Amino acid sequence: MRWFWYRDLTQRQKAHLALLLLVSNSMGSIMLMQEVSKELSYYVAVTFFIGIYLFGWYLMSLKCPICGTPIIKNELFVFGINTHMWMPFPKKNCSECGQKID
Repeated sequence: MRWFWYRDLTQRQKAHLALLLLVSNSMGSIMLMQEVSKELSYYVAVTFFIGIYLFGWYLMSLKCPICGTPIIKNELFVFGINTHMWMPFPKKNCSECGQKID
């Protein structure tokens, strides 16, 4: 078994892994908040929000290897207006240069 398997993942696979960890962290925190006392549930809530912040920061740090644009920054057309929006799931192509992210 290779120890550094994470290095071989593509940017999209890293984003999907981070989203999976975010969902499992959120579900675990919510279940733990229901089981512990009221005083401890505040600490669990703080770790929940810290986890959301850290996973969001990590997702924003994943960049296109060609132009350096964050891969979760996607182009969006609304009523004929071109705008950019941060979405949790990355597209297969970069929104700026069109390079494949995989």
